[in-house]
Amino acid sequence: MFRWGIILALAVLALDQLTKAMIVANIAESTAGSLDIREITPFFNIWHVRNSGMAFSLGNFNDGGRYFIGILAFVVAGVLVFLGSKTPKRIVIAAYALIAGGAVGNAFDRLNPGRQTVVDFLDFHVGTTHWPSFNVADSAIVLGVALILIDMMFFTEKRATGSSE
Repeated sequence: MFRWGIILALAVLALDQLTKAMIVANIAESTAGSLDIREITPFFNIWHVRNSGMAFSLGNFNDGGRYFIGILAFVVAGVLVFLGSKTPKRIVIAAYALIAGGAVGNAFDRLNPGRQTVVDFLDFHVGTTHWPSFNVADSAIVLGVALILIDMMFFTEKRATGSSE
C-alpha cells in the first residue's frame, strides 16, 4: 500500500474531515425540534445530524463503546496498511486504503472530545422514505468493501477444494 495507497487513505481522511468541518460550520445540527435541510435535488438533501452508532446509524454506543469502536478503527487501519504492503493487487490496495481512510475519519469524530459522535450529512430519499444519513468516510468504507468483493468474484483464482475427479 505504501506510496499511492497511503496517499489515497490520507486523501479520504482529509476529504472526510474537511466536509464534516464545512457542515458543522455552516449547517445547524438537526434535532427533533429543529431541521436545517438543504435540498439539492428531489431525492438528495444535505443536513447536519450526529450519529453515535456505526455506518448508517447501526448501533448506539455509550462512552465505553465509543472509545472501543474508535480504537478498533485505528487497529483495523493499521492491519489494512500492513496487508496492503504485502499485496501487488492494485484493486486490493485501493480497497484497503479506502476502508482505512474512512475508518480513521469516523474514529477521529468518535474520539474528538468536542464532538464524540460522527457527523453525517448525506441524505438520499424517495418521497418520505430516507436511507440512513452517511458521510464521506462511510462512502469510502462501502466502496472499499465493494472493491474487495469485485476482486474476490472476478480477479481471484478459484482454489481447488481438495477433491479429485
